[in-house]
Amino acid sequence: MPEYHVSLVEFVPSRASRRAYIPNTSIDSSPDTDVKKRYVQRRWRRDPNGKTLVPQLLPPGKHTSNGTDLWGETLLDFYWTYRIPSPFLQIPIVISGSKMAAWVRELGELDWAKDELEWADHIEGSPVEVLPYDIGGLIEDFEMKVAVASCTGMGRTSVEGGGTPASAPSESESTQCLKSPFDPSSYPSPWPLLPFSGCPPLLQKRLPRHLLPHKLVVHDPWDLLAAEGAGDESDAKWTSVPDRILKYQLHLTESTESYQSIQKYPDIQEVPCAKEVTKPRLSEDDIKIFWPNIDVSASSLPSPPIMVRLPARPPPPISISEAHLYLSPAHYIGEGNHSIVYDAEWELPRSLLVGDILCLECISDNVRDVVKGGGGELLTGEICFTGQRQGVEAAPYSITEPSSSRLVGDPLSSKNTSTATTVHKVHVGEVEGSQDSERSRREEHLHEISPAATMYDGLYKGPIIRVGTMAEWQNPERGPYCTHIQQRNRCTRVPLTVKVRVAAKLSIEHDPHLAAEAQNYESFSSHLFEHWNGLNVMEPLFHPVPVGAVVPQYYGCYVPENMGDQSDRKEMYLSPILLLENCGVPIEPEKLGIDDREECASLFFRFHRANWVHGSVAPRNVVVQDGPLTEPPGCRQSATKSFRLIDFGRSQVCDYWRARATEEDRVNSLFEQTVPSGKKFTTVPALRY
Repeated sequence: MPEYHVSLVEFVPSRASRRAYIPNTSIDSSPDTDVKKRYVQRRWRRDPNGKTLVPQLLPPGKHTSNGTDLWGETLLDFYWTYRIPSPFLQIPIVISGSKMAAWVRELGELDWAKDELEWADHIEGSPVEVLPYDIGGLIEDFEMKVAVASCTGMGRTSVEGGGTPASAPSESESTQCLKSPFDPSSYPSPWPLLPFSGCPPLLQKRLPRHLLPHKLVVHDPWDLLAAEGAGDESDAKWTSVPDRILKYQLHLTESTESYQSIQKYPDIQEVPCAKEVTKPRLSEDDIKIFWPNIDVSASSLPSPPIMVRLPARPPPPISISEAHLYLSPAHYIGEGNHSIVYDAEWELPRSLLVGDILCLECISDNVRDVVKGGGGELLTGEICFTGQRQGVEAAPYSITEPSSSRLVGDPLSSKNTSTATTVHKVHVGEVEGSQDSERSRREEHLHEISPAATMYDGLYKGPIIRVGTMAEWQNPERGPYCTHIQQRNRCTRVPLTVKVRVAAKLSIEHDPHLAAEAQNYESFSSHLFEHWNGLNVMEPLFHPVPVGAVVPQYYGCYVPENMGDQSDRKEMYLSPILLLENCGVPIEPEKLGIDDREECASLFFRFHRANWVHGSVAPRNVVVQDGPLTEPPGCRQSATKSFRLIDFGRSQVCDYWRARATEEDRVNSLFEQTVPSGKKFTTVPALRY
């Protein structure tokens, strides 16, 4: 057995100690592979005369989309307990706090584990899907580096053109509607970059099936699509051979096509009008609050805050018609019995990965002009804000729509909302004195919108000035960015396309595995692609493991189109292309710690729970990369690994338990045999279903 001890001793951690157990979903695996760090430490006390715990009769606990009830936010949310509480027949099991808390409430065992119940009710969080680091931000960072290199004269050999910043477009140019983002006129200098001249970010974002490009233009100068094996061209340069362009089209199964049409044109449900809703709650995406300058020691504001209703975000694209793919033998990843994989550059329309931008500086300038001109509507209401807010914008925690019937209260109630006192009364439409005097009083206090002092948690009740804004969401496809964004990005124009890196998998001729793998990807349950916070206890393991994605993100299968038109190449084989997320390199099990081996095994067990068998259990089909994926690539560490299964050409749907059990034995054998000194990780069932 590995060097750790599990005893049913009472362990009640303090609230402060919980921070140390928030995953860091893959706890640091030290070079000593025999040391286990991810295990259940707490005990849930039972009434010695209590009832027997029957798994089939337990109420559900918190769970992610994979349906496994044994979920916890941290290691401290899992417990050892006894199925039969009698001291003469004690069977230890592992259970999650939320599931156990729901069960003891049904039984009335509330006096035996008060601390555990309080922890489950008030301290443990809820399952939340987590997303990889924003690809749009990584793309903008990459573009800024290119712009800086172009301005300083660095990297000019990597770009086409003179390598100088683009001049501002004319009015006619900015309003011109381009036929395609790939039109040559849509590329400002120094773009387009030569393929593989830079290092664009990895695409790890999940794309909806209806947004997969319908047409793929493949640039293959070295005839890699013939899939005849990798040659010795690791130093191949893109300009050394003429480009070869081929056209491919997206190939989807019938079930995926029907899913695509549903996602592309969803039913639109009517939203109740604001007048029909009492005190609607506005989110941080709907409004922006501008606070006036105040003294932190003051008990009231010198002038009302300004509430700006932000414009609605434009809808996302409903389809992508075209994309480009670049292949080079210098970016060879690996080769198997049936396929060859390359690290490819995928060029997509910018709007697919980089969202529209709403410039706060433009909003601030517009609000200042409106207030100086005496515009805006004076209302009364309340604003609940939390945390320390610095600067002119204070994003509220919640906003109640101002009501004309509410009286004005204390302009600033800090940290203690129960001490509000009425200062004066103003109804909407009523002002103290003449309209001109009121307008001048507001202008006197608000003519400058500058960084404000720190705002503390509390509730503001009082007058609010509500104004509209002429600022709009910006997208280069509709025109150039404003000067604020141009200065931040250090370039006046950006291309309408972006490049990202993906894994392009090619099939050897007459091999059916790639087509079967594409169909399997389109049939996988959604939860196999999702990353979630927290941990699961996954049968037959009985220690928690992270709840990351099981399989790579799938970006479509593409096949050649109009092969009959290419008379000079009709006898040449062209492989279909499977585009996937590049999830790292194959594992070396003997170099992994016990926790990491359990996590790798859990991927197969989760795959089995989704009624699939992999069909090829081998170290080459489990890949690893630095994590966590929520961090920028430069901040990821090898101590926090992220694992994924790959190669599903032999995978099959299987409801027969014996077939899954046979593959489960292979998984146990694979990871047990690699433990030094003959030690194995334990796979004794916990709470079986």
